[in-house]
Amino acid sequence: RDQDTIASFLRSGKDFPDGSPFSEMMPAINAILTDPALFQCVLSLLSYNPNTGLTSVAQNANLLPPGSSYQQKQGRKRSPSEDAAHIASRKKPMLSPTPTNRLLPKQASKTSMVASDEGSKGQLSEKSIPVFAATIIYSIMQHIDHWPVQIMKAFAEDSFGPRNWVDDGRCKALVSNLEISLEPKTIDGNLDDQSASVAEHVEAYFSSLIARASTIKTSMLSSSKPLNGTTVSSSQHKTISSKEKRKQAEIVKPGDGSSSSSSGEEEVLESESLPTENKQKTVDMESSGMSAVPSTSSLPHPSISHLHNMFSSSSITKKRVCPRYHMHSLDLAYKAISDAFQDRLNSKSRQNSRLLQLLPSFLSIPRVRFLASCHLERWLQSPALAGLARNLFANIVQELSCVEPPLPDDMEIIDKILKLNLKANQLSMHIEHVTMIAKKIPTQNVAQLIFTHCLQGECSSGSISNALKPNDDHLRMLRSVYAMLDRKLAANALASSVSSLSLDVLNPVSETSDLSSQLQNISYLLCAVVDALGPLYDGFHFVKAIIKAQSGMSKTMTSVTTSARLIFECSLLVTRTVPSLHTALEAASKKSNKKSSFSDFDSVDGAELDCFRKNMLGLRKAILRWCITDVCHVYHGKVSQEEQARCADAYFERGAVTRGPGAPDYHSVLDVHSSPEEGDCSSPFQRMIALVRCMLFLSLPSSKEMETFAMSGEGMEYDRFQRINFCCIYGVDVDDKVLQMIISSPHITPNTALSVIENLLLRCGSKCAAKVSCNVTTVSSLYQLAEYVPEWRSDLSNNSVSPSSNENGSNTSADEANDIEKMRENGGASTVTRLDKSKLPRLAITSLWWRVSSIALILSGVLPEKVGFTMWEEMPTLRALIRMTTSQKYRFPTADCNKTEKERVRHAEERVRQEEANIAELLFMPPQPKKISKPIPQILSPTYHRGGLRSSARQKEKNEKSMAVEEERQAAALHAENMKLRNFLRTLQKNIMVWDPKQEQRKPPKGSIDLLLSVNDRFGLAEKFRLSTSPDFLLQTIGEGRSSIERAYDWLIPIISSHPAIIDRLPPSASCFLLLRAYGVEGDMNRELLDLTAPLRTHVTKCLSGEFGEHHALLAMELLLQDISDESDDRRRCARKVLQEAVGNANVLDSSQFQRLGHCGWLFQMVHIKNCKEIIPLAIKYLSRAIAYERGKVLSMYISALSAFKKFLEEHKMEEDFDFVSTLCELIAARPHVCSDAFDRFPHLRVLALAEVKNAFEQAIESNDVAQRAPASSLVVVTIPRKDGSVTNTKMSSNLLHAAIIIIGNWRSRDHDKGEAQNLEEETLILHLLGYLIIPFTNQLNGNTVSGLSSAKHMHSEKRAVSVEEWVLLAKARAENVAKHAALSAPNIFLPRLLLCCGMPRTSFYTMLTRLDAMLDSFTD
Repeated sequence: RDQDTIASFLRSGKDFPDGSPFSEMMPAINAILTDPALFQCVLSLLSYNPNTGLTSVAQNANLLPPGSSYQQKQGRKRSPSEDAAHIASRKKPMLSPTPTNRLLPKQASKTSMVASDEGSKGQLSEKSIPVFAATIIYSIMQHIDHWPVQIMKAFAEDSFGPRNWVDDGRCKALVSNLEISLEPKTIDGNLDDQSASVAEHVEAYFSSLIARASTIKTSMLSSSKPLNGTTVSSSQHKTISSKEKRKQAEIVKPGDGSSSSSSGEEEVLESESLPTENKQKTVDMESSGMSAVPSTSSLPHPSISHLHNMFSSSSITKKRVCPRYHMHSLDLAYKAISDAFQDRLNSKSRQNSRLLQLLPSFLSIPRVRFLASCHLERWLQSPALAGLARNLFANIVQELSCVEPPLPDDMEIIDKILKLNLKANQLSMHIEHVTMIAKKIPTQNVAQLIFTHCLQGECSSGSISNALKPNDDHLRMLRSVYAMLDRKLAANALASSVSSLSLDVLNPVSETSDLSSQLQNISYLLCAVVDALGPLYDGFHFVKAIIKAQSGMSKTMTSVTTSARLIFECSLLVTRTVPSLHTALEAASKKSNKKSSFSDFDSVDGAELDCFRKNMLGLRKAILRWCITDVCHVYHGKVSQEEQARCADAYFERGAVTRGPGAPDYHSVLDVHSSPEEGDCSSPFQRMIALVRCMLFLSLPSSKEMETFAMSGEGMEYDRFQRINFCCIYGVDVDDKVLQMIISSPHITPNTALSVIENLLLRCGSKCAAKVSCNVTTVSSLYQLAEYVPEWRSDLSNNSVSPSSNENGSNTSADEANDIEKMRENGGASTVTRLDKSKLPRLAITSLWWRVSSIALILSGVLPEKVGFTMWEEMPTLRALIRMTTSQKYRFPTADCNKTEKERVRHAEERVRQEEANIAELLFMPPQPKKISKPIPQILSPTYHRGGLRSSARQKEKNEKSMAVEEERQAAALHAENMKLRNFLRTLQKNIMVWDPKQEQRKPPKGSIDLLLSVNDRFGLAEKFRLSTSPDFLLQTIGEGRSSIERAYDWLIPIISSHPAIIDRLPPSASCFLLLRAYGVEGDMNRELLDLTAPLRTHVTKCLSGEFGEHHALLAMELLLQDISDESDDRRRCARKVLQEAVGNANVLDSSQFQRLGHCGWLFQMVHIKNCKEIIPLAIKYLSRAIAYERGKVLSMYISALSAFKKFLEEHKMEEDFDFVSTLCELIAARPHVCSDAFDRFPHLRVLALAEVKNAFEQAIESNDVAQRAPASSLVVVTIPRKDGSVTNTKMSSNLLHAAIIIIGNWRSRDHDKGEAQNLEEETLILHLLGYLIIPFTNQLNGNTVSGLSSAKHMHSEKRAVSVEEWVLLAKARAENVAKHAALSAPNIFLPRLLLCCGMPRTSFYTMLTRLDAMLDSFTD
């Protein structure tokens, strides 16, 4: 009827009407669900055992009336395992010896009556009682979505026990609902808010109902009395013998293999189940989630509204099979099943094959999995159960939950599985299942647990000495699991395992020898693991994981050293990731046992080496980060105290700052005079730096420092030595991030940071294979480490402090008042002037600043393009250091500066030093009191004062002497204090400077010179700067211009001698200058310079030919032409030789021309070179000057070249301010004898001169252009006769007139050496000039105007333009007709002077005598 009612409501879709009596609508369901005792009784029937006639221990007492008992003791049996249904007829119940545990007579008769499966008519058989109860429960609960936990508990007890109703087909619906509730799912997340609320209410309802049933039962038992009226004591309910108590206390340890059957039969265990009533109540209350049994009054009565909620249309489910446990009830159900399985295992009953077969259905429960894993080893070792146990093993692994973090039960299961002690034929299965665990739960915790087990081996205590003998099975397991996991995850897990194992082993060790032994053992173990992993091993990630695991764990110096050694040992393992290295080491070990050098690693594959360097750089960053955060952090306090102790001084208490920079200390590991291992080993700073050096492989394996750190004892193993050496060579690269990491770290002092950076760069020297990568920003930020930030005194103020300020209302502190009082006591005035902090520039510690500059210099040489170029452009001090290093001339100002620049740099340095001295005085000197003028005493009128006691002269003298001695003592003390203060201030002035790196170049202090020289020696900076082409520091150091080359000549020659290839990079002026020097006198004394002539000549030829551009060609030509026009004969000769070899040997001239021109062929080759249009004007300019110093053939070639250049200009229509005639005339006039000699030797030159002078005269006659160009002081006026008989006054240059006179006077009429045509040409030209200039005086006496040379007068002074010497030259001309005409044309006043000349031709002499005779007739005197 109740089912019909529910069905009708389900069809209608309506809920039960509120207020309607639930008992009337569904009386049967209401009776069971509202009566606690009846509900408990129905549940207890599920545990009824037809074979014994008993219900479960936990529910049996609820079926009996108060005061009765129905318990039976199970007897001992030794028979093969069979199902209970098959042996029910052969089993007879054994009555308990206690009366309270026996069946009632009426119940006993009923039991014997229903012994068969079929009951009597109208009665149930005993086997049907549990089925009947299951049917009732399912009929009631099938429509409810949430069931009580007790149903699941009964299901678990029957499943693990006799299986009275679980296997019955009539209970399939109930069993199906329970089984589906155990399937793995996430049903809790699928419940909506309403369903979750209903689930909570149903769970609370059933919990309250079971609790009330237990309370009622307890109350009835406590108030019950026996039939005779006496109270039944607790001892009457059960009587337990001592033997039974011992059996109850007996516990079988999980995994005990003593109970396993060696004969292949199933296990048969015996036990007696004697639970007490109190224990029953505890179990029931634990199942219901109650911690204690409350009283009936305190428990809530089950409400009818809960039933309405359970059977509402929204709560009733239409599914017949679905999960019935959710949220908290599911957890309680899992606990009930786990407890039932625990009781089954503890009961010592048969753990037969049926139990192992049904266990996989319950393995989704974590606790059941764990309990099964505890007995897994015993079941696997049993021959009869091994097959089922293998299947169970696989199911346990499969059911593990893949969550992070893993479940605690699963972690215990994995631990139990790892510790299984299996037979040899089961080891492969063991490894396979462990690998499956890692695949099922790929988390670090699980992997770490597995790896720790593998590392510890078979030693349960985890001793490293036993783990050093790992069998192949553990390594196989480790490799299999490692291969299954992600590489990074596996490396992290393995690192955590190694870290924890090492922590347990190394921390208890106190002796150094023991620590070395344990570290060696760990190293051997890790090598075995790495060899087993093979290519799977990612050494770099493993070490990073080790570093991460060790971060933050070290708090003391000892512990941080231990961690550092562990990281070092793990870092050495990365060399095993280079396959070709193993081959190289094996080959080297076979040759000899000596420690190898750099060349032994040449056989390492290049690609593998590049990959190693790249990965090693990332690993060293992680190591450096750990050193900064852990090592430096632990040592920071001690190191800071050590640095402060060096800077401490008593005068700081009187200065404006509390701490100064201390004395300058330029000590650096980069100094060649200092070794990295030098220093006080007891110093915390030195110990810290040594630790960092070894960690970063900056110490060589042969050093004592590395041997001590690596704990190698007396000798290091060959393979270990090689691997350390390999890391020291190829694993010490430095990049920008490494430097930034050190600069930005707050855990280290500036001195420590600089020391670490210097040690890093030390391995990047010229003889090392390390590489450096850095940018300009990082180099600039290095100077932040050198900054000095004054720590001001707390009482320092920018204003003046006066003791009277307090009276005016200002707040003067007590410290200030004390300071002022002290100053008064010391003789100070009442007003003290304080320092104005706002006007201070940014300061730096001098020693640190120059150490940073040395590092910047190194990076500029190693990275010229990235760093050096910017340093040169932006930082004058670095530019000066680069120039000093390149030229190896450590001078200030630098050697390339001229006088003006030197003076400017010196003045700037003096100005900055004075500023720094003033700043140091303000910071560190005691504040100077302001001087106050004393009042002038007033002169009073003299009054008589009676004197005191008289004293003798001797006593006065004694007093005066004592006063003089005291004054001398005070003066000496004051002088000593002043000297001490002066020395102190002088020391501090040396260590304080203006911080700005972009200021004018600074003079390196004397203490920094050794450091700069050492830096150059270690890193070969001079060679790097000289060989750098982008930028070209050598050319920038040399500069441009002849003066720069001359200043650089001394240091440039050795450089070019050692590197002849540099010649191609030299500026043209430099190569030309050096070649000129090589051909000069210095070349004869300098053999190195002579050897460079060939490459220099080639470079000069390329420059002049325009291969390096027009600009360089012009510069080179100009420098050579400057020497062509120089006063020095040697310089002119060398310049001609250079030009001839560079330009004159071109195949443009034929052999005859080349032979005629000789060493001056370059003059005529200029018109054929590439940039001739720009070069010819330069040649004209300097050749015009050169003709003033040359003679003979060279002069002839120069004049001819100038004539050719003139034609070149005319042909190319180039407008240049060049007048060849004026130049030639000026030359002839200035150097008549040289020109005459040249005319005699080179007739073509005379013809050229005659033609040019004749043309010039004609142009002068026709126009006055020449006169307009020449200055007025050099103009002469000559009367020239025309062809028509008239005359004209012609203005011309005096040089032209003098040149014509010289040419005419030195002309020879007939020269047999010359050809007829040339003689005729010269005569024609001479006759033209004679017609213009040499006009006989007889013609002038006939009344004609005086013309020719006789009429030549200076335009500005009206004086004769032709001197008597020139007339003498003409009168003594080589041609007789010229001499005769000169004698006839000379003015009368010069005739006596001419007669006195020696060497005059006969014709001229007689001609002049004839003129004198004629003059006698016309003159009276």
